Amino acid sequence: MEKLGLEWSGPMTQTTNLSGITRTDMEVEAKKNWTLFQSDVALLEIRCINPFTRAVVCRVFFRQEFPSIEAFREAIEAYAIQMNLQGYNIYINLNPALPSFNGKQLSDKDIDYRDLIFFDIDRSGTHKAPATEAELEAALDLGDTVAALLLDEGWGQPIKTCSGNGCHLYYELENIGTQQDETALIELTLKVLAKEFNTTTTEIDTVVWNASRITKFLGTIARKGEETAMRPYRLARLLS
Repeated sequence: MEKLGLEWSGPMTQTTNLSGITRTDMEVEAKKNWTLFQSDVALLEIRCINPFTRAVVCRVFFRQEFPSIEAFREAIEAYAIQMNLQGYNIYINLNPALPSFNGKQLSDKDIDYRDLIFFDIDRSGTHKAPATEAELEAALDLGDTVAALLLDEGWGQPIKTCSGNGCHLYYELENIGTQQDETALIELTLKVLAKEFNTTTTEIDTVVWNASRITKFLGTIARKGEETAMRPYRLARLLS
């Protein structure tokens, strides 16, 4: 497999790759996005964020511009990987957009309905460096604890991913709308779980409730601050 090397040079920045992630690793994992996100939709937004300057590049892919759903997916995967190799962190919209959207960046008013809720579990506080293996394992372990409780409450099994530095749990919703009451219910759910499970070292993010929320695109490398052997950049990947 093609190694990307210890350093990548791109138009935006130079970044390290101490984990030896290959392009093949990225391409294989990127295809797993469609286990999680709807692709039989009118459009999808890929948002690219420079982790160092916070500059944003958005691209909206319209299904009607591609001859098949496979071509639609492949174009999105290729673009996401290309921009990630240039140093950007890559995100995709969590919920389906209105087919009438024709702008550059989705906002809450542009979302058709909610079909996913996700729990973002990470280290407590604000951090400017990648997680250690111990910090990542603590987040994944808390994710398992939350999932077990919700299973007992009748939620079913989530889709679990590694965000690169933490754990994401995704649950399907039955076409919940985007109105104020429905948004308040999502926000309350996050706060209740955070109150129950947050510790001094690991926590559930309570601000990921908005309808136009974006989330990590699988198969791309999560970058935050300086990479070291103890705190490596990692691939966002599907776990279960």
